[in-house]
Amino acid sequence: MEYSKNEKQLFKEAGIYVEDKAYTKEEREKLKIKLIDYIMNHSSKDINKLNKKFSDILYN
Repeated sequence: MEYSKNEKQLFKEAGIYVEDKAYTKEEREKLKIKLIDYIMNHSSKDINKLNKKFSDILYN
């Protein structure tokens, strides 16, 4: 499955660069882990905002 333009932009904001390609389930899980690490490295105040912002990626 390939990420949408919007999803790619969200990853980019987190400093995670995704390619224009179809990702396997395992590759998608690795990217989700990187995104979770990015979110968890912020203050607790920001975690809820970031979780909402990236929810489509995290929970799909």
